[in-house]
Amino acid sequence: MLTTVKDEPDDTPISFLYQTPEVHFTSTTHAHEPNLNGNHQPEVEDSRLVLDCIEVPTLALLESMNKKRKREENEKLIVKGLDTKKVKIKKSNLNIDLDTINRRLDVLGPPNARNLDIKVDGGIEGTAFPRAFLSDTWGGNRVATFPTIGPKKMKEHPYRNFCYPNSDYNPAAPLIAGAAGLMFFPDGIDVDIDDNEEDPTEYRLIVKLPQSPAIWIYAGQYRMLLTASLTKAEWLSQSPKVKRTWAEEILKKGWGDTVEARVALRIQLGREPTPKEVDNYKEKSGVTAEDIRRDFDLGKELLGVNILKPVGYDEEFQRQNYGRFHAWNEIEQAKPKKPRASKKNSNARALNTTVKKMPSRREPTPESELTDSDREPDQEGDGLEGGEDSDAPIPNHLAQSNSGFFRKRIGCIGDFHVSASESCIRISISTSMSSFDLPTAANRLKFISVNPRHLLPIYPHPQTAPSLPSLPSPARPAAFGNHYTLSTHIIPAAYPRAAPNVPSFEPDYSRLSKEAKKAAITEQAGALMRMHDRVLERGKDCAPAVLWNCVNRYSLKERKLQVGGAKRLTLFFAHANGFPKEVRISGFTVIWTWLELIRDCLQIWEPVLHHLLEESSGPEISEIWSWEAAQHGDSYLLNKKRLPGYCDWMDDARDIMNFFVHYLPANAAPSELPLHLPRVSSPVSEGRQTSGYANRTLVVVGHSYGGACSAMLAAHCPKLFSSLVLVDPTIKQYVPGIERNARAHAMVCGALGRRDGWSSKEEVWRLFKAIPFFACWDPAMLQTYVEYGITSDGAGSVKLKTPGAQEALVFSSMRFSGEIWELLDRIDEQVTLRWIMPGNMKSLSLPIDDEEAMRIKVWRRPANTSNVRLPAGHLIPHERPREFGVLRHIRSMTKEADINAAIDLRGFLEHKYGTNDGKRARL
Repeated sequence: MLTTVKDEPDDTPISFLYQTPEVHFTSTTHAHEPNLNGNHQPEVEDSRLVLDCIEVPTLALLESMNKKRKREENEKLIVKGLDTKKVKIKKSNLNIDLDTINRRLDVLGPPNARNLDIKVDGGIEGTAFPRAFLSDTWGGNRVATFPTIGPKKMKEHPYRNFCYPNSDYNPAAPLIAGAAGLMFFPDGIDVDIDDNEEDPTEYRLIVKLPQSPAIWIYAGQYRMLLTASLTKAEWLSQSPKVKRTWAEEILKKGWGDTVEARVALRIQLGREPTPKEVDNYKEKSGVTAEDIRRDFDLGKELLGVNILKPVGYDEEFQRQNYGRFHAWNEIEQAKPKKPRASKKNSNARALNTTVKKMPSRREPTPESELTDSDREPDQEGDGLEGGEDSDAPIPNHLAQSNSGFFRKRIGCIGDFHVSASESCIRISISTSMSSFDLPTAANRLKFISVNPRHLLPIYPHPQTAPSLPSLPSPARPAAFGNHYTLSTHIIPAAYPRAAPNVPSFEPDYSRLSKEAKKAAITEQAGALMRMHDRVLERGKDCAPAVLWNCVNRYSLKERKLQVGGAKRLTLFFAHANGFPKEVRISGFTVIWTWLELIRDCLQIWEPVLHHLLEESSGPEISEIWSWEAAQHGDSYLLNKKRLPGYCDWMDDARDIMNFFVHYLPANAAPSELPLHLPRVSSPVSEGRQTSGYANRTLVVVGHSYGGACSAMLAAHCPKLFSSLVLVDPTIKQYVPGIERNARAHAMVCGALGRRDGWSSKEEVWRLFKAIPFFACWDPAMLQTYVEYGITSDGAGSVKLKTPGAQEALVFSSMRFSGEIWELLDRIDEQVTLRWIMPGNMKSLSLPIDDEEAMRIKVWRRPANTSNVRLPAGHLIPHERPREFGVLRHIRSMTKEADINAAIDLRGFLEHKYGTNDGKRARL
């Protein structure tokens, strides 16, 4: 954090203790040292202290010397930017999201190519100065973004084109020398993002740092490129606070007069005004910030963008700043202090700036045409501070927008904080959590298309369908914690199936020797994968089976009254392969659920849910739904006689869609629901697909295979989603051929060879505790898995609800994973994407991809996207369930990484959906 201090009087008394017998006083006259203002004190007669003929300065002189010393130290602090407690970091409400910023900076190339590494002897490239000093030294109005240099100053130096972006209003401006950045302005132009017009003018860019007192840093020599304005979708993806603040600031003088005129004329005329009508508009508009925001929301107004491209650095200019500041500061200190302007007046001139739409169209002003205002008026203060001071840290994206430059200096990416030591800016990074920075443009584009399919239509079950089934497992108690009720329901699976009508697959290796079993499994796994490679035409010979899905519902008993038509927040969890619906993972005051690599039950994540649902903070979650795939857990028990011998993940995505569109109740009411959920009407179903839910805000969390299926649905039906949280989803570039997909082949073999039966649950518990793979699980998670993931085999023994053959069929269906990888960038930008990725690459549960593949994957759709890596393997919910979902229950833990992991997930929901104390966001 680059910082300064103000010159303040030192009230610390000066005291000296002398212990010598040879002390005597004598009367003399002493002329005091001149003070910093240059005025001499009158000669006074006082007593001086003499020690063995050595004259000691008087107390008055010592106090004067001390004040001078302190003033000089403070000047050095201002120049060098040392960190002090007197500095307040200013938090901007105009922060455009990082994805929007990086999409435009990509025009300049990858981060390591678009930034200049500026190093000046003595580290003075990190020195910042007051705006008053810069304007007094080089000329120009103290508050203008593009000040005009007056005739007097033009004769003193050769510098002409200055640009002073204020980071309070342009938080994407470069904060360190040589970094690329952006400037935003209200009156945008609709141009293509690749059609960038470069202004040949070279500007001396001096940026205000986001702190108080206000200081400005010379970033270097820059050219400006007019690039694409924010699209309507990009504008709508910004947070409500950002959009509201921009609309409010546009109303202020000098910031958006043209926009205000157009908005007013649209209201008056009921049509688009002509340019002439806008130019001639002189009335008081009466336009409100809400009117302006509405026109931006509708795409009638655009937020313009200029790219700030670094082209050099003038070391001599910065050395002159460094050398001249001391003398200027002494003169300033000698001036009598003016009464501080009222806050009202200060705010009135806070936005008295000049905003340029396209610098290349701005011609130099001839000296003969300069007005009085062009001749450096003596205006108090910096004038551009604006807003309230805050002790909050610098927003992350101020640093992350130039992450390539920082990465070059530090070598990793995380949570950035700008700081300063001596005269050089430093970047500190939180290492407890990390995230993936943007890959290079070349890496993002290299892939072979797998020709993704469209979702097949879904129809009601035929009239000849068998009678409605009953629950395959005993009903559980309705109470779930203190505030929620639990119920299990059955819904029809999507009909017909996309998978071809292949005979069921139930291999039996029990009579084979160990070697023969291994050989048979290897051959069977290869056959399954080859079958999937061959079956390219799907949906032609659809399986006619009528299948079912089980879902768990967790309903809040007492809900707050929704004000102003606000929607109820609903969470939906999709599990990983091998885990049933209870294997749900949580990551917030209320939940996150997914089923993982072991064949599990609906309840496996319920220990986490108990902790999460007892928490009172965070947004109010009215309902939670946990879904179980047709070949898993209780759903498998319902379908086992009708499942085909072929698995297509497309069917699982269609099953989720079937629930969202046709069976999710219209209202999240606390009332009881029937075992078999009724199908909603056709108008309601159609409305959901085109406009979303009328009374719900849906957040979907998907782990592994469940994440891939959820992402596929988001690509086809984005209106259903508000947010999609993907926990190391099984989304990979498609690689044909067994040889190049050895890991998938090994997983199929493992599923086929895994043990299914035991004598009792006690034996299962005893054996599983001794297996290293399960040793990293929370004991409560493992106990729940044993309790609910196992069922009776009808002969006095027990077995897993999900058989290994079904798990193997899921693992062998790898084409879908490549299809959704290709479709990621087509997911509507209004769907917030949050990636929770593994950070432990040596975990027993290996991550889906290597680090570079993960980096490319999480940025396939860069807009409205964020990612974080947690210290776990692929089984993030199982390895870190409490840290992932519960904050208050781990405060006693000493590992800061665990605490930060929980904070991150909690923070995501709270930031987007508000808190339980009435602070609501996008609902």
